[in-house]
Amino acid sequence: MLKWNAIYKKISMLENPNMGSASVLNEVENEGKRLSKWELCRVVKELRKFRRYRFALEVYEWMNNRAEIYRITTSDTAIQLDLIAKVHGISSAEKYFMKLPDALKDKRIYGSF
Repeated sequence: MLKWNAIYKKISMLENPNMGSASVLNEVENEGKRLSKWELCRVVKELRKFRRYRFALEVYEWMNNRAEIYRITTSDTAIQLDLIAKVHGISSAEKYFMKLPDALKDKRIYGSF
């Protein structure tokens, strides 16, 4: 199993701006290595710490595309909402919020606005 800091380094050192987090995560997955949700969330935390919001959002988008493997919680959704606002603007975050089911809308979601 690959450690989270190795994934973080690969993502943060991407030279081609058109390549995103998904390219690194797909590469790791294609090598047959399994990434735990904890590791991916730790990568997101580190990317956010250094204001690499686009890469952090791409990690969550990658996880969302694998919903059968990674269970996204309300806290994860709140972080995604915050990242969407930072990367795409508040209007995009509002659109994302409006699409969320009412069951997901709790204090963490409202707090991220």
